[in-house]
Amino acid sequence: MNKKLFIFIITLFALCIFVFEWHQVSEKNQKIDARNATPTFLFHGWGSGINAEKQIANYLVQKRYSKTITKVYVHKNGTVDIKGNFNNKEQHPIVLVQFDDNKNTNYHKNGQYAKDAIKAIQDKYHFQNMNLIGHSMGNLTIDYYLLDNARSRALPVVSKVVSIAGGVAGVSEEKQPVKLNNIGEPNKMNRAYRDLLPLRQSYKNNKFKFLNIYGDLEDGTQSDGSVYNTSSKSMKYLMQNCTDYYREIKITGKDSSHGNLHESKQVDRYLLNFLNK
Repeated sequence: MNKKLFIFIITLFALCIFVFEWHQVSEKNQKIDARNATPTFLFHGWGSGINAEKQIANYLVQKRYSKTITKVYVHKNGTVDIKGNFNNKEQHPIVLVQFDDNKNTNYHKNGQYAKDAIKAIQDKYHFQNMNLIGHSMGNLTIDYYLLDNARSRALPVVSKVVSIAGGVAGVSEEKQPVKLNNIGEPNKMNRAYRDLLPLRQSYKNNKFKFLNIYGDLEDGTQSDGSVYNTSSKSMKYLMQNCTDYYREIKITGKDSSHGNLHESKQVDRYLLNFLNK
């Protein structure tokens, strides 16, 4: 074997080793990145769908909080279809969730649908933390997911929760107004609110940050047109022991109606600031 051929073979062999090692390190780093990702799941309201929170998702991408949007479709039988993939180096992927059973008022069932969506993504990408955003009844979906899975160590840890146009306390408020005491406890509680009271104890050792955004039309109804402000503000009492950060933001003006809140640039800015905390 001549000297040039020998040098060529040795060089090629060394190059192959380098490429193999680089590939192994690259794969390892990708897995680490995926585990360290904190996806944000967005849940729509009653009778709505995956496009309802597209405005928020696109804004977060536009502002470079995120690079990718994944869509998850949850069917009535709990099976899940995923469209789109996380970038392995993406730290804040966005997940838009749609329930086929989008007019279901069995809140425990909706919480199970949320779990189905979260598990489907978790099983594929193995992340450890997540954020949850809900609009309207999407907030009850989140609340019941938290309630029913508080003791699970197999699911991702909740870092931040955002409630947009949410609430659970209101019952015939025009005839019998609900009042809140100085710690936000309502003097009357509907069944859903009573169901959720255990949340006050469930996350004492695993607290998350909570942002509560609600609208006031300032037309005398003290509501966003669908949800009374006392109902929205009653979330403070439920979350009092669950959070190490709680903030309420009241939106007024043209953005304050129930349907406009999740299309509002003003709300988008509050969301981005909160997620970046």
